Formats: sequence, C-alpha cells, structure tokens
Amino acid sequence: PRGPVMGNTARATIAHRCGIAECPEAPENTLAAMDRTGPGVDGVEVDVMLTKDGVPIVFHDYTLTRMCGVDRYTHQCTWGEIKDMGFLSYKAALVQGLLPESVKAPEIPSFAQVVERVLASDMHFYIEIKELMQLDLMCQQLVDTFKSYPELYNRACIISFNPQALYKIRVLDPNIRTVVLIRKRPITSWSSSCPDAF
Repeated sequence: PRGPVMGNTARATIAHRCGIAECPEAPENTLAAMDRTGPGVDGVEVDVMLTKDGVPIVFHDYTLTRMCGVDRYTHQCTWGEIKDMGFLSYKAALVQGLLPESVKAPEIPSFAQVVERVLASDMHFYIEIKELMQLDLMCQQLVDTFKSYPELYNRACIISFNPQALYKIRVLDPNIRTVVLIRKRPITSWSSSCPDAF
C-alpha cells in the first residue's frame, strides 16, 4: 500500500549530509555543518549507521579513513571510540596554522543529537539508512525514535538505496514516510558492494 505523503517538497532546498561545508571546522554530517546552513535551506539529509555496540550515529562512510584518518571499519568501533575520534581536516588545519586552537573541534554526532537539533528548527529531515551489518536493529531504533519524537512523522522521511531496509521500516510502522533512492549503476550484491560514493 502507498505510504503517508510528505508535503510538497518538489522545490525544496535540502542540505546534503547536513550541508557539505568546505571548511575543516564543520565537516559533513556534523552539527557544525548543520549550523552553517543558510537562509533558504528547507531541510537536511543525514546518513545513519550503527556502532559496534548498537548506537545510531550520523556518518556517511563504512570506514573511518577518509574523514578521520583511521584505518578501521565504522561498524567495528564502539560509540566510546567513535565520539572521541577527531576529523582529519580539522587536525590538518590546526597543524598548518589555518585554524586557531580556540575553534571547537567538530565531533561525529549521535543520531539523537541530530534529531534534537533538527526538531529545534523548522526544517524537514531526510534520514538515509547506511547500516548493513545490523539492519534489523537499525530499523527498530529508527521506529522507536519516531515514536519518542512524534513530530518526526510530520517532518521526517526515511530514505535508502536498499529497498529491504525500507520494507522493514514499513512493516514495523507504515505511518513513517519512506522513499527508495535510485542510481544508474545497478545494485547486484547489496551486502558485498558497500559503495562509499553515494
């Protein structure tokens, strides 16, 4: 059956990954990047996955190499390890003297932190499921979050390139808006491809 319909967002301006700010103090998918979204931005899109101990975080890549300079898979790290990791661009800017040490270091946020920040604004919220290893747990946690913050039913939409993830969401709660994402390159083996490019 057709799911609930979001308001007309055909001409909406959405900040992808919270707004990919070209500055080391506000990397993608951080609260700092969200704070830099300017006038005219109608919503934010974030990527969500789970840490090893099952904490939902907002992060795009399946490894920490590109963003943090750490050669580890994201799902192999606990929340305690993740939240203390710094961003490579910020560290490099400090070393090169491009940023004063007084500038607060950006952090990888928990999903809960981002939800509260979004709901304190008037923006739409697009939540992309990136989780592969603990998909059932991820979907259940997202549904639980919607139930804890009912305003999400009016403001948020769960999106994914993985139709299975969206099916699981719809089974758990058909009142949550979902949208399948499509790309030109076909997904032949979802669990093994793990592309970092989308």
